[in-house]
Amino acid sequence: MKNEKKNEKKTEAGEVIPKIEVPETEKKPVEKKPEEEKGAKTENNLQVEAAAVLPKEIVKEKRQKVNKGKSVLSRRRRLIGIVISSKSEKTVKIEIKKWHYHSLYKKRIKLKKKIMVHDAKSEVKVGDMVQIIESRPISKLKKWQIVSVIEKAK
Repeated sequence: MKNEKKNEKKTEAGEVIPKIEVPETEKKPVEKKPEEEKGAKTENNLQVEAAAVLPKEIVKEKRQKVNKGKSVLSRRRRLIGIVISSKSEKTVKIEIKKWHYHSLYKKRIKLKKKIMVHDAKSEVKVGDMVQIIESRPISKLKKWQIVSVIEKAK
């Protein structure tokens, strides 16, 4: 009897409002508020109260929050380098130069990295400056593709 009175709410006029039970399958995901979470990221956290499979709309919303509205191509790494070899068919070797400051000696160090890149059209030549983008593995060593030619060789 006491438990029933605690669950019931009363209006100003004194009328009793019974508590309505919602079935498990009709419950919707509830976003957690920053005050409820301690030190957790709020963008990706959705609390789902139902144990059933999520509807497609909720899955899409969740993906958009994770991806933050970016397309797949914009999330991939992009680099700029110079073609040093184009002997193979549909494959070129690109050298990427970076400058790095040494933490102890405070000197600039030049870092070079050679990458095998897929060139489907075979349009680049030695000396061209190109922009490349990360892609799925095409072969054992090729995991990049050419996006555009920035500057042609003289």
